[in-house]
Amino acid sequence: MKPVLLTALCLCCQLAWADANADFNMAKQKIDADYKAALTACGEQPKAEQAACKREAKSTMQASLSDARKQKEADAKCRDCGTVISANTYEIKGEGSALGAVAGGVAGALLGKQVGKGDGNKVATVAGAAGGAYAGYKLEEHIKTKQAYEYEVKLANGKTVTIRPEPAHEQAQFKAGDKVKVNGQAIQAR
Repeated sequence: MKPVLLTALCLCCQLAWADANADFNMAKQKIDADYKAALTACGEQPKAEQAACKREAKSTMQASLSDARKQKEADAKCRDCGTVISANTYEIKGEGSALGAVAGGVAGALLGKQVGKGDGNKVATVAGAAGGAYAGYKLEEHIKTKQAYEYEVKLANGKTVTIRPEPAHEQAQFKAGDKVKVNGQAIQAR
């Protein structure tokens, strides 16, 4: 392996490990605070129940620390890996164009020309063209609107992200429970 590539690979591993350590340290601080609060609550129990309460608090703290260590290891291995929580549709608004406006304007003008005589006919023709142009533009916008899928993913570090892949998925590619790897707005199966 080339030295530059190896150095870059090691740097990525160190960054992932540093982030995993930071997350673990934050979790440990919360676990310690919860343990102290539990011990305080145990001190308020009747004397006969205090020892059992303290054992339960210690057991809970140790289990939480074990889970935090496992999470730290998982984070260090693949911070961008996770599980799909849900696949939901969203709307990608279509865009109208001059073609839709022109077609609508022509149709509106033809309909407007059927109304009245003289100046009234001219006004109706112009109004029909304007209304038709707007309607044609909006109709094309509506026709080009499409549904796409976005995915809510719970990452290995516990964070939840919403991914809208580019290009958009018009058919669901993943379902809840699928294991995936996320890279920006790209998502792939693991």
